[in-house]
Amino acid sequence: MRSARYTLAIVAMTTTIAACSSQELPATTPAMTVDVPSVHATTATVPLLNDLLAAYLESETPADPAPANYQTRLDQVYRGDVAYFITNHLPVDSPLWAAPIAQDGLAVVVSASAGIENLTLDQLRAIYQGRITSWQEVGGAALPITVFSREDGSGTRAEFERMVLGHRTVTRNARLAASSDLMVRSVARQIGAIGYVSLGFGAVEGVTVVQVEDVAATRQNVALGLYPLRSTLYIAGLREPEGGVRAFIGWVQSPPGQQAVNRRYVSLMGER
Repeated sequence: MRSARYTLAIVAMTTTIAACSSQELPATTPAMTVDVPSVHATTATVPLLNDLLAAYLESETPADPAPANYQTRLDQVYRGDVAYFITNHLPVDSPLWAAPIAQDGLAVVVSASAGIENLTLDQLRAIYQGRITSWQEVGGAALPITVFSREDGSGTRAEFERMVLGHRTVTRNARLAASSDLMVRSVARQIGAIGYVSLGFGAVEGVTVVQVEDVAATRQNVALGLYPLRSTLYIAGLREPEGGVRAFIGWVQSPPGQQAVNRRYVSLMGER
C-alpha cells in the first residue's frame, strides 16, 4: 500500500477493494442544489466524466471542453491549473492522492478489412514491435498492417505498453493518434489498421474489436477478471479533497454513482 494513495470508502459497499486504505469517508448523496465539482478528464475518460456529471447534476452539459492526455493533466495539477482529474493510468510510484472509481479494459481495434477476430498477446506484442507486418501472418487478409499508437504522454499508451510491451518499444513505423476518438476514426479509415482504445468508446462502423487470448473485450469479462487488458480508473490530485469534490467522489463510489459508471465502464463492484 502506498502512503500517498487513499481510498474513499463506501458505507454501503459490500465488496472490499483490494489495497484500500483503512480511512473511511462517508458516501454523499447530492443535495437538491449542487456545485459542479472541479474534476477534469483525460481523453480516454471523457465519456465517464460526462456520464457521472450528467447523473450527479441531472444535466447533460458536456463535462470537459478541453480534454488532455495524462502527462498534460499531470503538469496542470503540479502548476495548480487543475485540482483533480480522472485517469486510466497511475504509476506505482505516483505521489498523487487517488481514489479508485471504476474498472476499464483496453479494446484492441482493427479495420474490418484485416479479417481478424482474435489475437494472442504474443501476436499483439509482435505487431506493435514491427516483427509481424502482414495480417496474413496471423491468419488474416493479405494486407500490410498499419500500426496506430497513442502519443507520448498518453495514459492509455502507458497502460497498453505496461500490459502488452513491457519494456519493449513500439515500432518506429507506428502512426500516432492524439486522442481516443481520433484513434477509432483513424483505424476505421485506414485499410489494414490496428489500434487500441478504452472500452468506454465502444465499436464504430468499419472497426472490429478483436478478442485477446480468445476472450472478448466486454464489460462482463472485465468485471469477471477474464479479459487480460484491464485497468483501474482513478480520480487523482495532489491531496485529499474537501468540499464539493470530496462529496462528488463519495457519490461516485456509492451505488448510484457506480450505476452511472456501468453505462459504459465497469463498476468497482462488477457489472450490475
